[in-house]
Amino acid sequence: MKHEENASKHVVIYLQKNRFGFLGKDDLDKEGGIEHVFHETEMVADEIREFLRGVL
Repeated sequence: MKHEENASKHVVIYLQKNRFGFLGKDDLDKEGGIEHVFHETEMVADEIREFLRGVL
């Protein structure tokens, strides 16, 4: 689902941690961004980034 105020951002829901964030492709390259939004380790955040690159 796209964010209504910024069409380049998507609502990403992380069901395992019951968290969500408004992310775009540019957010995937920000250092520590995924780790902060989803409260995950760097290793898990890298897996999330890899998945989201194929989806966003």
